[in-house]
Amino acid sequence: MTAALQRVPAPASSAAAARPLIRLDHVAKTYRTADGPVESLKPLTFEIRDGEFMAIVGPSGCGKSTLLKMVAGLLPASAGTIAIDGKPVNGPPDDVGIVFQSPVLLAWRSVLENVMLQIQMRKLPRDLESVTLRALEKRPDAPAWPESMLILNSTGLSPLLRSRSRATHLAGSQ
Repeated sequence: MTAALQRVPAPASSAAAARPLIRLDHVAKTYRTADGPVESLKPLTFEIRDGEFMAIVGPSGCGKSTLLKMVAGLLPASAGTIAIDGKPVNGPPDDVGIVFQSPVLLAWRSVLENVMLQIQMRKLPRDLESVTLRALEKRPDAPAWPESMLILNSTGLSPLLRSRSRATHLAGSQ
């Protein structure tokens, strides 16, 4: 089974379009099993330039998620190199995110605690967390809502965030 890459080029007038944002050079993934090696992803070479949109399509099991996990630095490549903005990917970069196919929420944490997990795990300044909490609680000492709160508010989840609902209260589409 193979995946297909479909590229929508950046506008020709874009100066940034000449610069590759994501580059893969002969990237492959092979898993070692008791029965021998299993090739999950055949060698791929391509680049995505700033401003381009690329879709990865293919049947289940062809390596789409494996590829995305490698680009996000969550899974090491067995061969080849991956670079984002010219920097080699050797682990999860701070400025790259991934949305998994299945919800990855910690059921014992509230919705807000799940949202704040990245701040806690990355040991970002605690004042960022308190600013966010104050903004959600609409306290008078809260500064203007941080951009992340505006985005979360636009999802319609702010009542769940304020009420300390558990992640299990979310529907799969949320």
